[in-house]
Amino acid sequence: MDRTEDRKTEYRGRQANFELLRVLSMYMVILLHYISRTGSLAGTQLEMTGVRLAGGFLESFCIVAVNVYVLISGYFLCKSNFKVSRLLQLLAQILFYSLLIPVILGIAGIRPDAPGGAFGAWELSGYLFPISTEHYWFATAYVYMYLFTPLLSAALKHFTEKQLRYVLLSVLFFFCFLKSVSPVQFVMDKAGYDVLWFLCLYLTGAYIRLFGREEEGLLSGKLFRRGESGRRNGKGRALAIYAVSCILIFILHVLLHMIHGKTGRFAYYAGVPFHYNFLLCYTGAVGLFLAFADLRVPEGKIAGIIRGIAPCTFGVYLLHEHLNVRSSWPSWMAALTGGAFSENPIGFLMEALVRGLLLYAICLCIDWLRAKLFSVVQKRLGKTRAAAWIKAADRTFQ
Repeated sequence: MDRTEDRKTEYRGRQANFELLRVLSMYMVILLHYISRTGSLAGTQLEMTGVRLAGGFLESFCIVAVNVYVLISGYFLCKSNFKVSRLLQLLAQILFYSLLIPVILGIAGIRPDAPGGAFGAWELSGYLFPISTEHYWFATAYVYMYLFTPLLSAALKHFTEKQLRYVLLSVLFFFCFLKSVSPVQFVMDKAGYDVLWFLCLYLTGAYIRLFGREEEGLLSGKLFRRGESGRRNGKGRALAIYAVSCILIFILHVLLHMIHGKTGRFAYYAGVPFHYNFLLCYTGAVGLFLAFADLRVPEGKIAGIIRGIAPCTFGVYLLHEHLNVRSSWPSWMAALTGGAFSENPIGFLMEALVRGLLLYAICLCIDWLRAKLFSVVQKRLGKTRAAAWIKAADRTFQ
């Protein structure tokens, strides 16, 4: 089989290795939110207790999750056609949870914990316009990124490896490297919580797919060469890049907290190691992504389960990060597992892992039901004029 045929086979359908990485990344996101919502991370105004030290350690290894999730999108979207139907499905899924959750909580008699207290115009706008109001910041950045994909994909078709490398290194210099070494915050820097950083990750994913795993390019050398021996070698080294990056993030977190505690300085920079566009967070994400890129999941029931779960991961995010849920779900999981929040570092880590997994399972089941409902509605609307218009719009980008 020649290289062209090999690539067609490689990218046909959902690849279980990347879907497994998608599932893992969302679990990491849940753990990040658990640490944040329970105050288990040392800040400049918080003491470094044993639990917060454990929280910082866990966060250091999970902070790459968002970057990895977007890298997966860039890796596949760069070779896919823009679809209006896909955009509408995303918006429908976001609105479904944005509007339905407050209604269900109200029926259940659960008081919303949204900022602002009493229900008002701001809360209503957050439910009706979740993208424009950044009800879900990730969804906002992701949708905006997706709107740019037809332009980016068209440009990528005409880029040589050297051209894309220069573009990628240039954007990383301004949006990643400079902020990573600056002790003060730049006005334009949003810590990676914006579409500009997502576009950088998109280009990174596109580069890896188009050029990065060849013998030449940004990721050149034996580490990412094709071939069985090179693949095994590359996987181990890629995992090492991830591990070393995360360990350095943790060390920086602890050292900067100590320095700030003694001097009162570096209040801003003490939090930079946990920014998504911090250099080590970027390298850690790329390392983990490349390790899974060369992972081979045997076909069978396990691969089928992974492919079935992965499409529901975005719904997991929409559920547990809803405006009325995000601050309460750790307490709900604590009630379900029977126990308060542990003050023991090991106990805290175990609680975080178990309660995060429990939340994950519940949200997966809910979004699986939502997907079934959407499937039924889609079939019912399949012969309408609106459906015909959407199909015609999709064809314009083929």
